Amino acid sequence: MKRILTLCLSACILFCFSSCSNSDAKNTDTSSDISQAETTGLQTKETNTSVTEGTTQTSETVNNEETQKPSETTKPAQATKPAHTHSYSDATCTNVPTCSCGATNGSALGHKWTDATCTSAKKCSRCGETSGSASGHKWTNATCTSAKKCSRCGETSGLALGHSFSQGKCLRCNTPDPNYNPVALSKQNALKKANSYLQFSAFSYLGLIEQLEYEKFSHEDAVYAVDNCGANWNEQALRKANSYLEFSAFSYSGLIEQLEYEKFTSKQARYGADNCGANWNEQAAKKAASYLEFSSFSRQGLIDQLEFEGFTHEQAVYGVSSVGY
Repeated sequence: MKRILTLCLSACILFCFSSCSNSDAKNTDTSSDISQAETTGLQTKETNTSVTEGTTQTSETVNNEETQKPSETTKPAQATKPAHTHSYSDATCTNVPTCSCGATNGSALGHKWTDATCTSAKKCSRCGETSGSASGHKWTNATCTSAKKCSRCGETSGLALGHSFSQGKCLRCNTPDPNYNPVALSKQNALKKANSYLQFSAFSYLGLIEQLEYEKFSHEDAVYAVDNCGANWNEQALRKANSYLEFSAFSYSGLIEQLEYEKFTSKQARYGADNCGANWNEQAAKKAASYLEFSSFSRQGLIDQLEFEGFTHEQAVYGVSSVGY
């Protein structure tokens, strides 16, 4: 009898919980748990052969099942999150590409060093970081003509040493002294004087020596000066011939005699007379006119005077005729 009452009570309880589940969704999980517990209790009572322990054991079994079995609740469905896409920062010399989530990819670039210079330490061409120190200048010694210079970069510092001349050469580099003259000062001065004379007048070789000796230079100094003045004595004879013809009239032979009187050689005198460009007929006419300015002559007497001056008979006749005889 007790067993039948127990089964009826379990059926009623199951029905009540099912009705509550349909009307109130919030109690669904709890009713399901109770139904399962009741069912378990019924099964337990069927297997229990002791009628006297039925009600008590069934209640304890139900209570134990409810205590040991956790409540199962239905969680609402959650929205699916989009997949994370990495966004890496650029790699640097010292940092790898890194995502905001902390993930990394690849490796750091590493420094790209440029060589150190005399004044700058080695430097990374990517990030500008420097390392170490400048190499410093490597100076070569200054010379007479150049300041000290860095063999690495070409920079100079200070000034050249300058030459130190003695006895015609530099004591450091053996460069010849451009102003050195081993000739005695007296000879140097004689040479300067000879060149100054030749700038304004024409001289023969011997005539220039005589002129320097007249200036109280020794014969030795005068000879040295004339030997080293660089004069062309033929050209000097020509210059002298032209200077005479500017102020007086000469015959060909008379001009040669005059140049020889100035200490030109016969060869040099002839060179001057041959190349002076004189018209000897005209020279005879000029000479005849100059005589008549200071004296009176007969025709024949004037011809004789011109022939005495070295003009040919034809040149003398031309000259006398040109003045009206």
